[in-house]
Amino acid sequence: MKSFKKLLWAAFFLAVFGFVFWGCDDGGGGNTELPELTGTVSISGTAEVGQTLTAVTSTLGGSGTISYQWKHGVTNIGTNSSTYTIKLEDAGGAITVTVTRSGNTGSVTSLPTDPIATPGLQFTLLSGGNAYSVSKGTATAAVITIPAIHEGKPVTTIADNGFLGYTNLTSIVLPNGITRIGSYAFYQCENLVSVVIPTVVVIGNFAFDGCSSLVTVFYRGASGLDWATTMLSGQGLNNAPLMNAKIYYYSAEDPLTVDSHWYLYDGHPFIWFNCSVAFNSNGGSAVTTQIVYYGYSATRPANPTRSGFVFDNWYSDAGLTIWFDWWSPITTNITLYAKWLEPITVSFNSNGGSTVTAQTIGLGRTAIRPTNPTRIGYTLENWYSDVGLTTVYNFSTSVTSNITLYAKWRAWNTYVDGIEMVWIYTGTFIRGSSNSADWNASPPHDVMLTNPFYMGKYEVTQEQYLAVMGVNPSWFNSNPATGETQARRPVEGVTWFDAIEFCNKLSEIEGLTPVYTITGRSPATGYPITSATVTANWNSNGYRLPTEAEWEYACRAGTTTAWHFGNTESQLVNYAWYTQNSNNRTHEVGLKLPNVWGLYDMHGNVYEWCWDWYASYSSGAQTDPRGPDGGTNRVNRGGCWFHSAESARSAVRNYFIPVNRDYWLGFRVVRN
Repeated sequence: MKSFKKLLWAAFFLAVFGFVFWGCDDGGGGNTELPELTGTVSISGTAEVGQTLTAVTSTLGGSGTISYQWKHGVTNIGTNSSTYTIKLEDAGGAITVTVTRSGNTGSVTSLPTDPIATPGLQFTLLSGGNAYSVSKGTATAAVITIPAIHEGKPVTTIADNGFLGYTNLTSIVLPNGITRIGSYAFYQCENLVSVVIPTVVVIGNFAFDGCSSLVTVFYRGASGLDWATTMLSGQGLNNAPLMNAKIYYYSAEDPLTVDSHWYLYDGHPFIWFNCSVAFNSNGGSAVTTQIVYYGYSATRPANPTRSGFVFDNWYSDAGLTIWFDWWSPITTNITLYAKWLEPITVSFNSNGGSTVTAQTIGLGRTAIRPTNPTRIGYTLENWYSDVGLTTVYNFSTSVTSNITLYAKWRAWNTYVDGIEMVWIYTGTFIRGSSNSADWNASPPHDVMLTNPFYMGKYEVTQEQYLAVMGVNPSWFNSNPATGETQARRPVEGVTWFDAIEFCNKLSEIEGLTPVYTITGRSPATGYPITSATVTANWNSNGYRLPTEAEWEYACRAGTTTAWHFGNTESQLVNYAWYTQNSNNRTHEVGLKLPNVWGLYDMHGNVYEWCWDWYASYSSGAQTDPRGPDGGTNRVNRGGCWFHSAESARSAVRNYFIPVNRDYWLGFRVVRN
C-alpha cells in the first residue's frame, strides 16, 4: 500500500512540475524577470474605532492587479480590499497596509497610522521600566481608547485614581494586555455607560464605585461562568456598578466590530442582534412582522379587525392566558397571538346633556368611564345603571350583556343654608404640570377624590365676612369700580387663621358641626389672629377651606389646559381680573364668565387660601390628599388682580406664611 502511494506522488510531481519545467524552457534564452514594484502607498482616514481607512495608490508604479494586506502591528487583519474599517479589537496599535501588483515583484508598505488612542492621556513607566500605566492626563473626550503599546512598551495598568471624577467619560475601551485596574481608577465617573474589557484583570478597591450610569460591560470570554470565576473573583471592594452591569461576551472568532453583532451609538458600544416579532391574528386581518434590535421593545401595532368580533389583546402564548408586556425587552424571536371576544354594546343616556358615544367592548370586559358630558347650569353627579337613578354604576364591573347607563345631574345654583354653592362630584384628574410656566407644579401626578363636596360659587365677599366676623379687614373697603357693589367685592387682608375661624363661626350660625378645633389662639380675642393650633375633623358637615387638590380639581372642571377655558391667553380677560384689566384693584365677584362647572373667579381677583401646608409634589398617584402634616407656609391658589396671566394658570401654586395678610389674598369655602 505504501509503495502504491509513493508511485502516485511520483506520477503527480512528474505531471505537474515536468509540465512547468517544460513549459518554461525557451530554448536556452532564459527567464524574463518582472520589474520591481515602485512608487508609494499611503493611508487616508481617521484612525479611530468605527472609521474606515483607505489605501491611496495613486503614485504607485507598475502594472497589473493590486492586492492589499492590512496589518495591526504584525497581525494580519484584512486582505484584498483597498479599505479597512477599524474594530474595537484594533485599539492600541498602529495599522499599515502592504500592496503588491501582479505585473511586478516586491511590495510597498505604507507608513503606520498614528496609534489608535485618545489624545491627552498620561503614561507613566512602572517599576522596572518595562511597561506603562495610564491615567486621564489632559484628555477630555467622552469615549476613551487606551493603546496596547506606548513608545514601544506595553500598557498594562490603569493607574490608581487614574480617571477619578472624570465626568466627561461615557465609554472606555481597554486593550489586550491590561492586567490591572487600579483602586479608585474610575471612582465617581457618574456618566460612564460602557466598558470594553478584553482580558482578565485585577480590579482595585472602589475602582468603579460611584459609576451610577454603568449598564454594559463587553468582555472577551466564553460564558457567564467565565466572567464570574475569572473576573469578579479578582475584584476589589465596593465595585457594585461593575457587578450589576449587563455582561456581553465576544471572542476573536466573533470580534467586537461596528459591522457585526455590535455597533457604536454616540460612541458607546452596544449589542446589535435582530429579533423578529411575528403576529398570529387568529382569523383577523394580517399584521406585519416587526424586526427589533436585541434588548429593545416591540411597538404595539394597530389592532387587527375581524368581522363579528372585538379584538381583546395580544398574548404571549398560543393558549391565550398571558397578556404580552409591550415594555419587555426582546431577546429572541417571538410570536404573539390575538384573542377575540363577542361584542357587547354599552350605551349612554345623558339625560339632556351632550352626547356620549356608545362603547363596543368584548364579552366579560369592563366599560371605560367616558369624559363627562356637559349641560348648561348643571354638574354631572354620576352614571347610574337604572333609569330611576337609584344605583350608581360601577365601571369595574364585567359586562356580559348589552346595557344602557343614565346620567344624573345636579343644578349649579344650589343654596346651602344661605351660601350659594356648586356641587362638585368625585373624580380623578392630573394635578400639577411639567410646563415651566406653571410655578412649583412639577411633577404632574394622578389624584383621585372619593368624596363629593360643595364649593362656594364665589369668593367670600366683604358683606359675608362682616356679617359673620363683625369686622371687615379689607384694604379695598371703598371706591369700587363704576357700576359695582362695594359689599360684593371679595374680602382680603385675612390671615389663614382668620379664614379658619370664619368657617367655624359660619358653621355654628347655621347649626352645623365645625370642622376645626382651634387652640392656643393669639390674640385670645380680636383680629387678625396671628397664631393658633388647628386640627380638622374631616367627617364634620361644617364649612372649611378646600384642600389644594379639591381647589385644582374644581378649577380645572375636567380640563387639562393652561386655564380652565383653554390655552389662549388673550381670552383670559373674559374670565379673570388680573394686571391687564383690573385697574389695580379688586372687583365685585361673579362679573366674569364662570368655568364649565359654574364657579366664578377661579382665575384672578384674589388668591384663595387652601388648607394644605406647602411642599413639593411627589410623582406617585394619590387619593384624597390633604398635604403634609406640618410646614412653614400654607398654599394659596388662583392668581390675583395685580399679578400676570401666568400666575392665574390652573396648575400654578403660590404660598404664604399663615400669619401674613395682604390686599391680594382672600378665600372661598367648601362643605362636605
